[in-house]
Amino acid sequence: VYYPGSNTAVALMVHTKVSELVLLKLQGRIFADSNNNQQMDAGEHGVPHVLVFTQGTQHYALSNAEGHYAVLYESPDLLKLTIPYDFLTATPAQYAVDQPADSLDFALYSDTNDVRILLTDNSAPHPGFSLSLVGYVQNASLQAADATVKMAPAPGYEFLHAEPPAVLQNDTIVWSNLALPPLGYSVVSATVRLSATV
Repeated sequence: VYYPGSNTAVALMVHTKVSELVLLKLQGRIFADSNNNQQMDAGEHGVPHVLVFTQGTQHYALSNAEGHYAVLYESPDLLKLTIPYDFLTATPAQYAVDQPADSLDFALYSDTNDVRILLTDNSAPHPGFSLSLVGYVQNASLQAADATVKMAPAPGYEFLHAEPPAVLQNDTIVWSNLALPPLGYSVVSATVRLSATV
């Protein structure tokens, strides 16, 4: 500590065991609310990897595999979360907090029961060369889903390989019975070759 107007400074040391520290927290759970009743019912599960944060003091945490989170509490603030997908809504959208608290749960709901696919490739096609096509198959639902994915390359492409294994039906590559957990995804890829005569 420095005393203004003098040439005196005093060093002050405080010893505290880490085990004696008490951290003030905001904690709760983020869960998939499949029936939209804002209560975690039997069969509903926690949602992992959701970012929870205090807006003003900027403390952050990710929910764990069971959907639990804990954020440091410093002063009155707004507790919010970043909704991981645009087809989900959170209830409540935020909490106004003025003290540490438990059971600050967020219910995620979706009325979507769909599977989304994003298809990418790794390069432009060149005659005689192979091309990898990659599909990201996402379950846009709070319920488990089985999906069948069909990919039909343009004429002139020869099917070489697929992961996971797929079957070729006429000119269509088919992956059957892809088990997708709620909000989960799977990756499918196919290697094809453009005919040298195209």
